[in-house]
Amino acid sequence: MNRIKPIFALIVTLSLIVLYITLYMLGVSKLIMPFSLTGFILAAIVGVLTSLKLVKTTKAEIEKRPFQFEVLDWLRFLAISTIVIMTVFTFVIFSSSVSGDSMEDTLHDQDRIMVYLYRYQPERGHVIVLKVDRDTYTHIVDSHFRDDQGRLQDTVYFIKRVVGMPGDAISFVFDEAIDGYRLYVNGEMAVTPEGKRYDVRPEAYDRINAYALDEDGALKEGQYLLFGDHVEISGDSGDFGAFSIDHIIGRAIFRLWPFGGIS
Repeated sequence: MNRIKPIFALIVTLSLIVLYITLYMLGVSKLIMPFSLTGFILAAIVGVLTSLKLVKTTKAEIEKRPFQFEVLDWLRFLAISTIVIMTVFTFVIFSSSVSGDSMEDTLHDQDRIMVYLYRYQPERGHVIVLKVDRDTYTHIVDSHFRDDQGRLQDTVYFIKRVVGMPGDAISFVFDEAIDGYRLYVNGEMAVTPEGKRYDVRPEAYDRINAYALDEDGALKEGQYLLFGDHVEISGDSGDFGAFSIDHIIGRAIFRLWPFGGIS
């Protein structure tokens, strides 16, 4: 009877490993962080080894060295718990903090948010997390790839709002007051939830027209216009042009600190 628990734990561990690998192969998430992958691998090894050890252990051996097997039991529990946590954080939902003020007044610097990942498809108005790497977005200046200590990073994460989607008719009106363009989506001026207008610099205007729009002036498949709500300081499509869906990893769905929803 004492073998039922470790056998069950071994089956659960192996099932979780298969689940993780299956989700990874299906590509249901675009966020595979090195720490989560490393944590999963270590937890999987510990979980399998401790479960196998306990399956082979007799009741007499446990009674002879109870402390040793209690430690193994705790290690197995922690390993299985870690596998579950790493699976959820890699493929379903994860917690992150906001860095910077580009989404004020919706989100503020150091707000803690939950981001939904599983097969996420962007929709208009969603607040999303975008993965930006220097090799792909070579036109984005290095200053946007520096962390709080000024160190240059190969990859950074932006949090922006979906303003333009594939198939949207995009047009611009030049405004001398800003030496740039006002953005119109499907014939309507694009504005933030607070009513501020989204501006597009001439360099971004050229990039959007050259690479993101089809011959009818609509956004091509997989191309999105993403903007920050704090229009005066946000680095977004108004500065860099359109972004690819391949780099949109998830939607910010809830704010943990300060507690509240995101709209």
